[in-house]
This record gives sequence, C-alpha cells and structure tokens, in this order.
Amino acid sequence: MRLSEGQRLVRMQYVSKEVSEALVSQITKGFGIDVNIIFGDIDIVADTPIGGHRGHFRW
Repeated sequence: MRLSEGQRLVRMQYVSKEVSEALVSQITKGFGIDVNIIFGDIDIVADTPIGGHRGHFRW
C-alpha cells in the first residue's frame, strides 16, 4: 500500500476489557480524521480481549 502525505497505517490494540468502546468513532470525531479499517481480529480468551485493528488514517 502506498501512502500519500498526511496518511498513516496504524495498529490499534485493546489494552483493557473494554472492546465494546467505539474506539474508531471516538478517533474520527475527536481528531477530525478519516479512518478506514483494513483488518480487525479480536478474540476473547479467559474473559480478556486479544487483538485489535489495523487502519489507514488520513488527516
């Protein structure tokens, strides 16, 4: 993937049990940027979320 100026490829990981948070929505509204989720993989193991998202950010 080629990124233009002002674009970043970002890995987001959950660090608590709050996988129900609207993380991507909070980022887009709070910082006024566009996010395109490329890949997401979250599993729950022993009541703990493991995984995260990879996204293309543009601002």
